[in-house]
Amino acid sequence: MAKPLVSIVVPTYNRLACLKQTLASLEKQTFQDFEVVVSDDGSADQTRTLQRQKFPFQFKLVSQLNSGRAAARNHGIAESSGEIVIFIDDHIILDKDFVREHYFAHKKYEKKGVAVIRGRAEYVQTPDKAPEKPPRFTKKISKFNENSPFVNFITNNISITRYALELTGGFDPEFKEYGFQDQELGYRIRQRGFKFKVNPKAVGYIFNVDGQSTPELLERKLDKFRQAGRSAVLFSRKHYWGGLGAGVNLFNVFLNAVFSLQDDWFLRFCRRRQSKTKNEKSWQSWRAKIRWLFFLKGLREGFDKYPADKYAPRSGANVVMLVSHQADLSGAPISLTILANRLRSRGYYPIFVLPHSGPIEKRLDKKSVKILNLHGWFKAVKLYVYMARFRPAIVHANTFLTEYALDIARRFGIKTIMHVREDLTMYPQIAVRLLRKANRLVLISNSMVRYFDSEPTRLDVVYNAVEELPNSAPVEETPYKLLYVGAIEKRKGLWDLVRALDSIYQQNKRVTLTVVGQVILTEKSYLWRIKRFLQKRGLSQRVKFVGSTPDVGRYLDEASLVVVPSHQEPFGRVVIEAMARRKIVVATMVGGIPEIIEQYRDGFLVEPGNPEQLAKMIMYVWNKSPEHKEQIKDKAYRTVAERFLPDGYVDNIVACYKKLL
Repeated sequence: MAKPLVSIVVPTYNRLACLKQTLASLEKQTFQDFEVVVSDDGSADQTRTLQRQKFPFQFKLVSQLNSGRAAARNHGIAESSGEIVIFIDDHIILDKDFVREHYFAHKKYEKKGVAVIRGRAEYVQTPDKAPEKPPRFTKKISKFNENSPFVNFITNNISITRYALELTGGFDPEFKEYGFQDQELGYRIRQRGFKFKVNPKAVGYIFNVDGQSTPELLERKLDKFRQAGRSAVLFSRKHYWGGLGAGVNLFNVFLNAVFSLQDDWFLRFCRRRQSKTKNEKSWQSWRAKIRWLFFLKGLREGFDKYPADKYAPRSGANVVMLVSHQADLSGAPISLTILANRLRSRGYYPIFVLPHSGPIEKRLDKKSVKILNLHGWFKAVKLYVYMARFRPAIVHANTFLTEYALDIARRFGIKTIMHVREDLTMYPQIAVRLLRKANRLVLISNSMVRYFDSEPTRLDVVYNAVEELPNSAPVEETPYKLLYVGAIEKRKGLWDLVRALDSIYQQNKRVTLTVVGQVILTEKSYLWRIKRFLQKRGLSQRVKFVGSTPDVGRYLDEASLVVVPSHQEPFGRVVIEAMARRKIVVATMVGGIPEIIEQYRDGFLVEPGNPEQLAKMIMYVWNKSPEHKEQIKDKAYRTVAERFLPDGYVDNIVACYKKLL
């Protein structure tokens, strides 16, 4: 049997007559590619006889012992197979286009990150009262429901993608009583950054199943509100709402004083009010007040039933907050972007936090990554609010410049990882501080281990990776064209390269140099010194300063040789990016570079701060035969293919996450 596009899950308990009318409305649907899964929560009536009945759609009846509606829905989800799951009640009459509207709304908004479509529920007294044309539904109502999504997350008419359900784990079976199990799931879906949309054309008419009002019926209805009060406390115990915890605790003191009354008083009062009154509006007003009184009574009981010390605020077990120190196209943000774009496929939901808007946003897959921006003042305060809202399981701070994220995460008891990408030779006190604050540290090369050798069990070395491995044929390169990629600052060694260029120019007048990268604000005098030297030596026309650009690949393809003359380089992303494009790299023997390049096999190494040796090595490479150079390029490409691919990089980071969780 073919797998349906849509699954409709209907939990039921002792409502066979109502359920038959709901199934009858499903037989009239204009969209036919769906299945219906009725999840029986231990009914004592003849619900099981539906298994013998034939329907024009795929039908499945599953049963369980009475465990509550949340468990029944989860059972239905497990037995369904559609990529979109619609939840309805067992006493609802559906419009003929109901399934169609849910399905095509998902298709319309799926690229915008929408995972939940809220339909429209109208209430009627009996099934025959359902109108042919639904009443007016204004855009203002739709906007309200979308702006407060989890509050209006009610499973009498709602559809969710299977991916979102699997990522969040479905309904929480601990909610066994009436109320808030729907909103709790909606809160977790919203917590992971999925978007909600309202489609008022997906209409269902919920009809009354209780019959005429009696004192016994009123008591059952009021007990539901009391259960909802207890469930509300469980909801608040599991999730942290910023500032709400303190308010609820203060309100608890008030409830202790007010609700020391006995149940009998409430029931006697309700029975008196059950009698007919001349003023029907007055009766409705009193009935509403009574319901809220029972809800508050349930709240009071919930505080005793669900003590705070047994319920830590529930975090997203697979939510990872990635905090970036920059939004530019430098190595650290690019590495974090590679990780973020692939975490979804590993079962994690990434939240990418940027200090401000920047070009790195364009490289993020907005469908699978939630992007938050701390632009403006009070960045730490904004991050605090975001952590309170999303409650991630792990905060992954990228570079020690995001150390403040560790401090905030500790206040919430969130596990932390610090991704150290800097050379800390001159700053040993920073290494000590990071060890104290972070649960684990990820280093980008073995050369950095010496800074943290006092805690080797909390260290993981994970090499960076290229974004992708080019499969196309190499672009024809420009002869004798050198390329430098990186920030313009002293530690990157550009001064050594231009001095080496002066020496090379005496032997080869065709040599040129392209500099890709932006000058650091505090290093403008350094750039002025370089340009002054080039002008004095008559080399200004041989050097082109490109600045920062998103299209570094084009310059890599055109270069005949990539030079990395750094004095400090914990890893060297440009080295693997150049090797991935089959370029020969001449680099200094500092930091993690010797862990990438094997001398004379897939690249060439020189001493840092030695322009003469650098010039000789460049000339040595250019004088190699074309066949020998092709061999080196192929070996460089294979080195990247074997050791620096993104999937291996992400798997290693995920292994670090699992050590924390």
